Amino acid sequence: MKKNDIITLEITALSNEGDGIGRHGGMAVFVPGTAAGDICEIIVIKVLSNRAIGKLKRLLTPSPDRTENLCPAFPACGGCQFRHLDYRAELNSKLASVRDAVARIGGITPPPDLCILGADKISEYRNKALYPLVPSPSGAEYGFYRSGTHSVVPCIRGGAHIPCSIQPAEFETAVSAVVGWMNENGIPAYREADGSGAVRAVYLRRAETSGELMVCLVSAKKHLPAAESLVSALLRAGIGFSTLVLNHNPDRTNAVLGKNSAVLYGPGTVNDKLCGIKLCISPLSFYQVNRAQCEKLYSAAIDFAQEAVPLKDAKLLDLYCGVGSIALAFAGRCRRVFGIEIVPDAIENAKKNAALNGIENAVFECGDAALAPALLSKHGFVPDIVTVDPPRKGLSADVVEFLKQCPAKHLIYISCEPTTFARDARVLSDTFSLTKMRAVDMFPRTANTETVALLSRIVQRGKM
Repeated sequence: MKKNDIITLEITALSNEGDGIGRHGGMAVFVPGTAAGDICEIIVIKVLSNRAIGKLKRLLTPSPDRTENLCPAFPACGGCQFRHLDYRAELNSKLASVRDAVARIGGITPPPDLCILGADKISEYRNKALYPLVPSPSGAEYGFYRSGTHSVVPCIRGGAHIPCSIQPAEFETAVSAVVGWMNENGIPAYREADGSGAVRAVYLRRAETSGELMVCLVSAKKHLPAAESLVSALLRAGIGFSTLVLNHNPDRTNAVLGKNSAVLYGPGTVNDKLCGIKLCISPLSFYQVNRAQCEKLYSAAIDFAQEAVPLKDAKLLDLYCGVGSIALAFAGRCRRVFGIEIVPDAIENAKKNAALNGIENAVFECGDAALAPALLSKHGFVPDIVTVDPPRKGLSADVVEFLKQCPAKHLIYISCEPTTFARDARVLSDTFSLTKMRAVDMFPRTANTETVALLSRIVQRGKM
């Protein structure tokens, strides 16, 4: 098999990234946009030592798992991987990927009751979106990044932009208003090739329960001309617009957001409610993108904790606490909660959220999770249970060592990347055993899956 060969392939499985997998001449061939059960004709586009990558040329026999794709940007846009797949098949694939990661990478037998909590709503569920901007002959153009690149794919049908189906329609109206304002006022989009231009992206957050919409412009320039006319345009749009923020990112980098933001209109935050807790959220603060599924995730975490320890007498440490959503959801059930987060804006949100909800048994500190021992000592806080919700890369070696040494008997691990969770579970396996786990489909139509797990300290003779 070599590049540009045209071969017939039966797809027998899906990868963790959502690509179909078939075998030809004993070699695995990965083909995006295919489904298990497809028989297809593909063009080989790359051959590596242990696998090949193909592109679908013609579907000969469709899988029964297939469904009609209604998105004009799929599969070029890298946002979704499962638009062509029946939702039941998508859930089955995600659960299989989680099981595989735990067994293959973690070296751990998955809990027998491991299941996936599917979403009741698989469209318009995202409360956050980023629209990258690029220069075009007519001014600024917007869309989404092509898979694996920084080129922009617009979501267009019949020559006009249409809303992305996994985001609320208000987002399309908001970004369209911003781009119209830019073109009317001669404000150029940023050009990655030479660092010229100004606005790099439009970053949106919507609070579902209040309907408040934040518009954040990411710009290479520190000042935004004609901001008043942009505010007027957004207010006229009737989309719940409540605040405008300018995020300054002058660096020639792949990082989307800069470290500094300035509020140009409104409070600079939006207000939502999650698991009965009122939350104030700023642009740089972490907040789960799917509120309804997040409530299922946190409910599972609380159930696991309640089965593990009498919470009313327990002290809970929440590492990577973000705006405090997990810690505050537990606060009414625990004796005390302590949250640690490295993003200063998020910690300010967390403290404000505690006050907003009249919660007095919560303490929040700004710092890296690896600094937990010093921060806990400062407050005389000895945890009985720890929750972690780390970024996609998982736990650092310092945090793993802290978890092994700290006195907490139970660990609730929330993860947005099953493979790094499995890796961390393996590293922790000499101290903690995996006892309960759920997968949660936080991101329908994409290949991403959230998990929540209970790991309990292994009892050794004479000590815990």
